[in-house]
Amino acid sequence: MKGTLLKYILISIVITFILFFFVILFLAKYSYDDNCLFKTFPSFDSKGNSITLLKLLPSDSAFHLQRTFPYEVYLSSDNWKKVQSIRNDLAQLDSINHDSLNNLEVISIALTKKINFWETNNLDSLNLLLRWTEKFNLGSICTDRYAFLYDAVFNYWISVLSERLDKLNQADYSIQFNCKFRYLRMRCCQLGADCGDRNNLFTKAILNVVDTNWTRLINRFWIGTSIMFKFISLVLVLITGYGYICIIKKHFKK
Repeated sequence: MKGTLLKYILISIVITFILFFFVILFLAKYSYDDNCLFKTFPSFDSKGNSITLLKLLPSDSAFHLQRTFPYEVYLSSDNWKKVQSIRNDLAQLDSINHDSLNNLEVISIALTKKINFWETNNLDSLNLLLRWTEKFNLGSICTDRYAFLYDAVFNYWISVLSERLDKLNQADYSIQFNCKFRYLRMRCCQLGADCGDRNNLFTKAILNVVDTNWTRLINRFWIGTSIMFKFISLVLVLITGYGYICIIKKHFKK
C-alpha cells in the first residue's frame, strides 16, 4: 500500500513539473529568441552622402534660420549621423549667424522633432536608434561649446526609446521575455532613463526560469516570501498532488 501511494505521489510530482514546463513554454515561445544578435536594420549608411550646409542656405538665412533651414535635405544626408559632422555644421552656422543659441536650436529641432527615420515597432531599428543616441552621451568627456546640444539630444531620444519600449510591452506582455527587448530596456536603465522596476513578481519568476536561474528563484522564494505565503504554497502543492493521486487511482480502477 505504501509503495503504491509513493508511486502515485511521484507520478503526481512529475505531472506537476510537466504542466509547469508547458506553461512557461507557452508564455515565452513566441518572443524569446536564443539569437540575440540585432540585424542591421534599417540601413544607416548612405554611402558617404554628405552635404555642405552653407551651400544650401540663402544669403539672408541668418535672419530667419528656423524657417529657411533645409531640414529634409539635411536629414536625408549623412551629416547628422556622426557627432563630428554635426559639430562641423554648427561651426558653419556660427560663421554666418552670430546667434549661437539660435543655431543650436535649429540643429536641435532637426535632430529631434524632424527625424522620421526609425521603425519604432521593430527592435532591430530601436537598437539602431539606441546606438546613435549613445554617441551623444559624452558627459564630462566633451567640454566644447556645443555640449549642451549633445546632452539635449541624448536625453530626448533615450526618453523616447524608454517610453516606446513601455508601449510595446503594454501591447504584448510576452515581449518582455525577448532577449533583444530585455537588452534595450536594460541599456535604457543604465543610461539613466526613468525605467524603475516594471516587472511584477510573476514576471520575475518566469524570467528566472527562462534564464535557468534556479538558485536565485529558490533563494527569492525562501528568503523573500513570508511564512504565510510558504504555507499557502505548500498547501496548494499538496492539494494539487492529492488531486492527481485521486485521478490516477480512479483511472487505474477502471
